[in-house]
Amino acid sequence: GAPERNRFSARVTDVVFQGESLRVFLALDDGMPLSLRQPSHFEAARRIPPVGERVEISIHPQDTIIVSEASG
Repeated sequence: GAPERNRFSARVTDVVFQGESLRVFLALDDGMPLSLRQPSHFEAARRIPPVGERVEISIHPQDTIIVSEASG
């Protein structure tokens, strides 16, 4: 069967225009930060909720990159 999607509930904390893309910063319910990149064309940009709004997101496991904190 199809792999399970990673699902999260989060709050939008910032949206940054980066030319061809928008970087959306989120805070998960436990406070963990998360960011995602969206195309910046009009249709995609208007679907992004305003800062402070809650969102439910799902991400395919193959589209997920986990970056651990550097220790030292």
